Amino acid sequence: MNADMKDPKTLPDAWWGTGEIAKVLRKHGFGRDGKHIYLGAGCGDGWAGIIDRYLTDLELMGFEIQIDQIKEKFGGLRLYDAVGHPLFRTINSEAAQKKANELAEYLDERCKDLEDESYRTCETCGKPGKTSDC
Repeated sequence: MNADMKDPKTLPDAWWGTGEIAKVLRKHGFGRDGKHIYLGAGCGDGWAGIIDRYLTDLELMGFEIQIDQIKEKFGGLRLYDAVGHPLFRTINSEAAQKKANELAEYLDERCKDLEDESYRTCETCGKPGKTSDC
């Protein structure tokens, strides 16, 4: 990595992308000047809507999201992230533990939904579709 790439704020605009996924990520505060630094997506813009709905759902539930990687793998969308919630840091009762478990379960289900939806959506254009053998 050369010296100017150590600080994401010094990367050229082209590095952050101009496609639909880049727009969705910036909308949710990711990028050079956002709350989180994220460097690129390895999938087509057709899945931007799926990613947008996922991030919106998690934000509405109070989750704090750090995306490590977005890519296509075996025909489906994979979004590798670190997700936290203020409640996870303050578990001090049985009720709080129960709520934290419910949030973790919701997160697992939502991640599965994201992947399942991608199998029914064209990665290129975002229209309904299915995976093919080609």
